[in-house]
Amino acid sequence: MQNRTCLMRYAVIFAGVAFTLVFAGSSAYDAWYQRDQIYQASERELGNFSRLLAVETARSVQTVNVLLRDTAWWYQQQGRHLRADDVNRTLSTLSELVPQVAVLNLIDASGAQRYRSSPLSHPSADFTRRPYFQVHRDNEDAGLYINAPQFSQAIGRMGLVMSRRINDLQGRFAGVVSATVRLDQLCATYDSIDFGSQTEMHVTFLDGTPVISPVPRGEGMPSSPPTRVHAGLDGLVPPDDGGLHLRRVTGDRPRVVAAARVPGHPLVIYLSRDEAEILRGWHSETQHMLVRTLILSVCVLLSVLLAMRQLRKLDQHEQALSLSEQRYALVMDAANEGHAEWDLQHDTIYLSPRWREMHFIEDGADLSFEQFRAMKRVHPEDRDVLIAAMQTHLRGETRFFEAEYRVKDGQGDWHWIHARGCVHGDLPKDCFRFYWTTRDVSHRKAAEVEKRQLEAKLLRARHLESLGTMAGGIAHDFNNILGAILGYGEMAQRLAVPESTQARYLDRVMQAGHRAKALVRRIIDFSRSGYGEKTRVAVQPLVEEAMALLAPTLPQGVVLRPCLSAPRVAILGEVSQVHQIVMNLCTNAIAAIEGSGTVTVSLSQEHIQTEKHCCHGVLKVGDHVRLQVQDTGRGMEAQTLDRAFDPFFTTRPVGEGAGLGLSVVHGIVADLGGTIDVVSQLGRGSTFTIWLPSHGQLDAVPHESPPPPPTGRGETLMVVDDEPALVELLEDSLAALGYEAVGYTSSTKAVQAFHADADRFDLVLTDQQLPELSGTELISQLRILRPLLPVVLMTGHGGSGLEPRIESVNIDAVLHKPVSVRDIAICVARVLKSASDRRVQGDTGSASQSAVGGDAPGSGKAR
Repeated sequence: MQNRTCLMRYAVIFAGVAFTLVFAGSSAYDAWYQRDQIYQASERELGNFSRLLAVETARSVQTVNVLLRDTAWWYQQQGRHLRADDVNRTLSTLSELVPQVAVLNLIDASGAQRYRSSPLSHPSADFTRRPYFQVHRDNEDAGLYINAPQFSQAIGRMGLVMSRRINDLQGRFAGVVSATVRLDQLCATYDSIDFGSQTEMHVTFLDGTPVISPVPRGEGMPSSPPTRVHAGLDGLVPPDDGGLHLRRVTGDRPRVVAAARVPGHPLVIYLSRDEAEILRGWHSETQHMLVRTLILSVCVLLSVLLAMRQLRKLDQHEQALSLSEQRYALVMDAANEGHAEWDLQHDTIYLSPRWREMHFIEDGADLSFEQFRAMKRVHPEDRDVLIAAMQTHLRGETRFFEAEYRVKDGQGDWHWIHARGCVHGDLPKDCFRFYWTTRDVSHRKAAEVEKRQLEAKLLRARHLESLGTMAGGIAHDFNNILGAILGYGEMAQRLAVPESTQARYLDRVMQAGHRAKALVRRIIDFSRSGYGEKTRVAVQPLVEEAMALLAPTLPQGVVLRPCLSAPRVAILGEVSQVHQIVMNLCTNAIAAIEGSGTVTVSLSQEHIQTEKHCCHGVLKVGDHVRLQVQDTGRGMEAQTLDRAFDPFFTTRPVGEGAGLGLSVVHGIVADLGGTIDVVSQLGRGSTFTIWLPSHGQLDAVPHESPPPPPTGRGETLMVVDDEPALVELLEDSLAALGYEAVGYTSSTKAVQAFHADADRFDLVLTDQQLPELSGTELISQLRILRPLLPVVLMTGHGGSGLEPRIESVNIDAVLHKPVSVRDIAICVARVLKSASDRRVQGDTGSASQSAVGGDAPGSGKAR
């Protein structure tokens, strides 16, 4: 026994020493391997950055090359026949196309500077000694030549000169076109990339001549030529385009250097990073690894000492067994799982303390299977499922026992329990013990329920979006019809005898038309295709106005009660949006009351300190305007409440509702960045609460009657619309305003008429949705002939892609159908005045040109 104990002691000591050596060796290897990986990662990073910079540099140089090639071709074909002022002006325009080009020069074959994008500072300067002039003069195939950086007097800083040869029509040398590129503009591409600290960048020619030397960020480009490239970079030139060289440079500052050649150009990009920066993290990690090794060695030493001590106490078996049981109990507590054991031979079930705690059962003796089956804490619907799963596993039909069931706590809340176990023994006959564990999975179940709710909301949102697209298309077609009805109705009203039967009938027609216009506006607002400029709007005056409109229409027994306490609080939106929210919510509330009842409209300003989840959205922290409409009507059940904001869904009888009220409210509130909360009970009414972000307070503005619409002075307007009725209406309306309107129902015919006489028209008024060419396409073609042609676009449903097209063709104004004669008069007068102001400013700067060559393109007719 003593020899055996001695051998065990030697074995323990040997194992401890071996383990310590293995761990120390492993740590050393890990440190070396990590250092090598860090070096490789840094090399890859520098290599990738250098390739990226080479590609970006090639792109910038190619942009300048295209500019020089186009300029040389233009001067060869056209520019040499123009006057000096025209050539200089064209060079200025071309240089503005490329931001990094500061100056664009044209040098003739004798080396004299003839033209320049900016005013000539030294007209008599001799360029024959410039390297790029000599290269292009002596070499027909020189292509793009990049000169070394030098200080430019024209831009007051360092510049890089790029040039190309100019030939005459016979292919002989006719001069050089050069572009001075600002190095700080070229560096803008590099400054947007974070190379990390202690990383330097150089740009040189193939022979090592520097182009850009390292400059600290934020200091700008130096005024003197860049210094020679670092000695460690000499000779580090990639073999061909797209190639890459890596080098570890030793010396006073050991570094890793990557060099990439700019594709197609004699430039090289260098990136270098100090070894100290690369290995900074590695040194810290190595120190930590050393500390861990020392700590582990001490732990191993202590473990060996403990093992030696335990070997001297082999006779204390009971104490060791007790210690093992304690450790097992700690492990079970750390796992936070309950466990149970069913002795099938004696029909007793042991339940651990944690198991009893999960099932809210007091401590006690072991249970029999029948007592276990009769537990009242388990949900009645889940008890039979749990027992059936256990019996199925006992019959050998499943490999493991697994089930989920609910347990009630002392407060009556239900908790979800996940049970999993197996039988010890051969199934199904020779099994004598059944073990299983339990875990509380209530949080997971709650997360699954929340996920299903979010998925339902997502499906509802997609449904609303698809219906909105369809509604917007219908609104566009109906706008054309409605525009003709309202326009001709308005003209007929002016001609009818006041107080006559005809005037009364026309009033009824216009009332019906305005109701239809409001319905189309609601459809467009729902589809979110309209354009509206958002401003700060006081909410309470709009709520009071809407309630005043509703008051005369209230059914008998219904009371509309205001409770407004935010007279000057403003939101960022449109007046019509707030008006529609109040009208739709109040109209629904009034319709929900059967017999007598009360509709209470409340308005207040609230400060939200914590986020709150509402029925439709999340209420953010900050100041909000709370608009609440509460009724004492019949209320809504859960199924109706889920579909309340769906388009075309209504609980009213057929013919009494369009089903768009709440869907429009939902779209407007979402557009304003607000949320909606709804509470409803059957028989007790509903409460709709709208939360909108607050944008300060506004002072009340007195109402003024609008001035009469402006009139024209005989200007000729082109009117384009595919609806003949609308074209005829616009012609008559514009003629009444003092304009000469020429209408077209075909966009191609309008283009042909404009090509025949482009100076005939002072303004173009066109619809967007045209069968041949859309409104924006038509404007693009017309502005090829007259770039400054004033245009007004009319649209009934633009869709999500209209705004970028409007910006691309620079439209002067946009009108939304159906439009009134007053809106057209104000818009046309404003656009014509703006065009006239631009024309006056242009005439003052081009008087000499007009005397020789006539009006400038796009100047329009002189009146």
